[in-house]
Amino acid sequence: MDTTFKKWATVQIRSFLFSGHDSTASAIEYCYHYSQRTQMPWHASELSTTRCLEKICQQIGTQLLDQPHKINMLPYTTAVLKESMRLFLPLGCPKGPPRRKFFRTLTGIDFHRWNNNLDHAQRPAYKSRLLEGSQLFLPERWLVGPEHPLYPVKGAWRPFEFGSRNCIGQTLVMQNVKTVLAMTLREFDVCGAFNEEWDKLHPRKGLKTAYGERAYHVFRAAAHPADGFPCKIARRKGLS
Repeated sequence: MDTTFKKWATVQIRSFLFSGHDSTASAIEYCYHYSQRTQMPWHASELSTTRCLEKICQQIGTQLLDQPHKINMLPYTTAVLKESMRLFLPLGCPKGPPRRKFFRTLTGIDFHRWNNNLDHAQRPAYKSRLLEGSQLFLPERWLVGPEHPLYPVKGAWRPFEFGSRNCIGQTLVMQNVKTVLAMTLREFDVCGAFNEEWDKLHPRKGLKTAYGERAYHVFRAAAHPADGFPCKIARRKGLS
């Protein structure tokens, strides 16, 4: 095996394995975080007190252990995952060689250009005539058809990038996260513990939120919720 190829193949394989596990963990954390949110209405007048968690559990049911293929038949759970990853992307994706070649010619430095996917996820492509604001957590936007004003434009969702250079692991990530959610949220409530008790035990100066969110992004290999997402886990009522 060519020495140079072996060196770079090893680097890429390590990166592939680590990034896949770490970004998947981040996606799961934010799905737990958002599962406790009240369902957002399609119309401002249709206020709902149903939590995402209840809707996820209603869809999961009790049949997955005997019929594991039904993991691919969870549209609302998939919508929660897609909306969580839209708002908090675990990792950006590098763009291809043309730009890299341009920057190398311009600066003499060889490096990758990374998309600002978080900025992209907040663009007007996610606004609608029904609910303005791309920062709203609204899983229903992934459950309507192209004729619905809530439907995002083609190519707007790109936490794994889009097109020929998209992430090779995206199918595995989606499958893994849905499986974890299905196996845990039926039995447990996972609630964020950002409260006075936490702040007293972990005092620090400065702002504690970003865009009104305590679980804002911090970058540790991949992007994760601030403070490691402190949470409380409780067995769901009515379960033996």
